[in-house]
Amino acid sequence: MNSTHAFMASKNYVYLWQYRNNSNEMNNVEILKKKLMKEIMFFIEDNPSLNDNYKVETYNPSKVATDPICAIFASENWLIVTCASGKGYRYALPHINTGERIQVGPKMIKIGLNKTGQYLWGIDEGNNFSIWDLEKQNIIDRKKVRGSKMEFEKKDVWNVVWSNDNIMLYGFMEKNKLNIMKDSEVEDQIVFNGYLAEFSNYEIIGVNLEELMAKPNENFPVSDIIVRFESRCLKDLKEMIKSKVPLNDIYKYVEKFPHEKLWTLLAQHSLLSLDFSTAEKCMIQYNDYIGLSFLKRLRMIDDDQLKKAETHTFFQEYDKAEEIYTQMERKDLIITMRIKLGHWDKVIAFVKESGFVQEDNLKVAYNNLGLQFLENNEYEKAEELFKITNNHEGLVNIWFKTEKFDKAAKFVDLIPEQTDFLMFMGEKFETVIE
Repeated sequence: MNSTHAFMASKNYVYLWQYRNNSNEMNNVEILKKKLMKEIMFFIEDNPSLNDNYKVETYNPSKVATDPICAIFASENWLIVTCASGKGYRYALPHINTGERIQVGPKMIKIGLNKTGQYLWGIDEGNNFSIWDLEKQNIIDRKKVRGSKMEFEKKDVWNVVWSNDNIMLYGFMEKNKLNIMKDSEVEDQIVFNGYLAEFSNYEIIGVNLEELMAKPNENFPVSDIIVRFESRCLKDLKEMIKSKVPLNDIYKYVEKFPHEKLWTLLAQHSLLSLDFSTAEKCMIQYNDYIGLSFLKRLRMIDDDQLKKAETHTFFQEYDKAEEIYTQMERKDLIITMRIKLGHWDKVIAFVKESGFVQEDNLKVAYNNLGLQFLENNEYEKAEELFKITNNHEGLVNIWFKTEKFDKAAKFVDLIPEQTDFLMFMGEKFETVIE
């Protein structure tokens, strides 16, 4: 799948379904049905036509290919189909026309493209991993065919992921070892047994699927299932920051590898170092208007510790911000921050510790924590909190969900006539009385 089409293939036919428009303007279901939901199927040895709509009742897929399909891959701009002989086709999306001939060698069981569509990778039946440059051409059978095999090749490979950020940055699984590559050179090797899901922001996301599927009901911590591996560029930047390399030198380093992830890290480090000039230059590099607005507000704060705490909050490092507020003995700022985040259990704890009368904050926190318990079907905990705050509507909701109608009925005589809450209870009772 890509963001607009879904693709499937048998040994002989390719099927595609356009389920979404590129412009995201098709919100109306009727328009969507008329203009989209296109289904097309074509025989691999024929030229596809967008005008020949597929209809399951009348389509007759009876042709048999002399060179059957063995692998397909789709990006936003290309559909790649390869066959058992090593021959393949590249179709431009979304307007599929005559497939451009490519040659990838032996039968492939997996194929893929880098972001630009220049490099095609494949894993054959012997688990050999190869890469082809589709910008180069060869002459095969007196015809120009796209695809020149690169010298790089690896054995015992079963999973590959290509970076969304760098044209020649990718990772692959070789037995139980993750190799992170750049320009056919090994950047890093890490022992890992999971699947590679994504390579973006200079990080590979790995998933321990086998562990999850072996115990699907186990409540694994997210960190046990989803693992992140940093590329060398990101590791080096973090090491420079940790080693307190001068900001000017770090800035020059990031200029060599310009990317929003790296500029963001340097901007954060600059703010925490109170070097607002460098932070501003970084934010301009990746057009961070929100960050520039935050920087303008930060400059108006007099206390340097508060500036650092606000910076941690802006970059969603709330525990670090809390540490600074605690050192400053500003529990009021911790409470304000946790209220904004909806961390109601922490709000309650800090309000009780503060020693100040904050009945309004405490009531809001109890009610919202009660609603969270209600959403999670933890009715006893929610009922306890609603009783503390006299939240009658919340209590009635719980009693109706738990079918304790006698408890709810006792409230009727206590509620003044012609009130919205009395109408609310009447509607509730209507749903359960025959």
